[in-house]
Amino acid sequence: MATLPNIPNLFLDSEKSDFDDVIAEIAAGEASVFALRCHNLGPSAELTETLAAAYLLTNAILMARSRRKIVKLISFDVADENLRYGYANSFRALFDSDFSSLDNVERWHDFLEARQHVDVGALEDTQIAIEFFRHAGISSSASSLHRATVYMGMEGVPAGDSAGGQFHFDDANLYAPQLVGADASTGIALKSVFLAKGVKVRTGRRGQNVVIELDCAEAATGIANWLAHLERILALDFYRMGV
Repeated sequence: MATLPNIPNLFLDSEKSDFDDVIAEIAAGEASVFALRCHNLGPSAELTETLAAAYLLTNAILMARSRRKIVKLISFDVADENLRYGYANSFRALFDSDFSSLDNVERWHDFLEARQHVDVGALEDTQIAIEFFRHAGISSSASSLHRATVYMGMEGVPAGDSAGGQFHFDDANLYAPQLVGADASTGIALKSVFLAKGVKVRTGRRGQNVVIELDCAEAATGIANWLAHLERILALDFYRMGV
């Protein structure tokens, strides 16, 4: 951990310890993983909000389909350390605010549609999610108070490092990458691959895990492909597909 003055840890030790407890749930098969890995992140005024909206919309769709607890993860590939802190704090602010409330599903969709990230293919899935939360017995007050608990990691920086996040990925085994926290780790079983310009999506058997890798240098194209083909991605029984 950081020991020099004026060099704060990116995350508190307590935040990293909390994630080690989550790793135990994943390892025990009690929770699925939904991860967004953001590669080649550069400075951008609006990219944080766009990524958060796309992630939260997809998470809502997964929640409407899954009977399992979903552990939500976002990791950043940021070379500039100052920018790393900026992105971490921006995402913290969004996920801890009303922006991440479940009753904002339509808002996320409209936000992305206005930026031409959402195709017709994603609209049907969005409506399924909207109807699910409308009829799931979740009161409007409860859904408005809900905040997404999203854990954050840094690509290529160990969680135990002062500049690290709550976790990092070890990709030595592409079919079962290790999710590594400060003091614990577990494998994530992945089976199928969807490829399109700007994005790669890998899924586990029966959708138990979903890992999206986005090339942020082509973020608009990648997000559009990810959302437009979400139905195909969630079919889950393909071996390798691409567009």
